[in-house]
Amino acid sequence: MVTTTYRVASVQAEPVWLDAAGTLEKTLELIAEAADAGAKLIAFPEVWFPGYPFFLWLDAVANQMPMVARYHRSSLATDGPEMLAIRAAARSHEIAVVLGFSERDRGTLYISQTAIGADGDILFHRRKLEPTHVERSLFGEGDGSDLVVTPTSAGSAPCPARSTSSR
Repeated sequence: MVTTTYRVASVQAEPVWLDAAGTLEKTLELIAEAADAGAKLIAFPEVWFPGYPFFLWLDAVANQMPMVARYHRSSLATDGPEMLAIRAAARSHEIAVVLGFSERDRGTLYISQTAIGADGDILFHRRKLEPTHVERSLFGEGDGSDLVVTPTSAGSAPCPARSTSSR
């Protein structure tokens, strides 16, 4: 029997709230730190970029518009400079990265997750199928077309069918 051990890192930190540049800098530091400690995979929480929109729970939707606009500006595009920098860091440090983020696509936000291989290639990208009732005031729904099983060096990684995170 052959046993293979993998070291993984799970990020339990807060982002630089509503600040894509600041969160990118922190993300790159955490990737380097995990790789230096021998991790082969680092996983970031749901909507690491730009942070969970807690303001959704605090006031009426009409009063949230200034925060919604700021949240949109701080969200990422899948082909944007932040994602390219994270992919380069994965490649440079030879570590797989699973990133939860608010994805901005043609005026709509999605709770998204992307897995990046240690070579910097995208392994999968998916959108949360059903945001919670309050989250739906900010985020669109996924359509299920991105639910896949992705082979990795550590085995196959199924994408859960209901959400980008366990609740």
